[in-house]
Amino acid sequence: SNACELSDKLRELTGIETEVLSGEDEALLSFSGAVSGFDLSNVNRYCTIDTGGGSTELVFAEKGEIVCKASLKTGALLLTEKFFSNDTILEEDLEKAGYELKQVFDSVKPPFKVDMAVGIGGNVTSMASVYKRMEEYDPEEAHGTVLPEEEVERQIGEYSVKSPEERRKIPGLDPERADIILAGACIIRYAMRFAGCTEIVVSDRGLRHGILYSMTGG
Repeated sequence: SNACELSDKLRELTGIETEVLSGEDEALLSFSGAVSGFDLSNVNRYCTIDTGGGSTELVFAEKGEIVCKASLKTGALLLTEKFFSNDTILEEDLEKAGYELKQVFDSVKPPFKVDMAVGIGGNVTSMASVYKRMEEYDPEEAHGTVLPEEEVERQIGEYSVKSPEERRKIPGLDPERADIILAGACIIRYAMRFAGCTEIVVSDRGLRHGILYSMTGG
């Protein structure tokens, strides 16, 4: 694979050994990184939702133990390319994207309804920034933000009636994410429904924190 070739090249050029993470390892490390910043002692069942460009990773845990993992073949970039590539978004586009997401999420069965869902990645942190109307993104302020389902719906509504150029002017939104934020928000909404929760807690921590956490024996 390309990742293995890159790893070999790096070793050849620098002498540094690198390890290519499997999708499963990445999901587990993102999970441990994301939840490392929260007190979950009173939370029985929870999950992490990591929306990437080409996939969405979900990890379910109960009493601190991972119960199941799912890697879904949908991401903000993929969904944008399929349904939201035009400047004007039609109701039909939203319906088609919704149908695809339903098919994808219906392909796996959640083990239980969660008491808490934790969102990871640039899509959900951008949504937290928009929710709080940040003039400049502040990871500490974004971390721990609770996005209710109504706010997720509101943002989907706002993004769907604006072109990417118009979205770039939305307070709090990273201009570089303007093209894919609608798809990201749609995936988050479906993932929340899938997990059985009406709000999502935003984590600004993720894979890199999980790697550090595992290296330090956390």
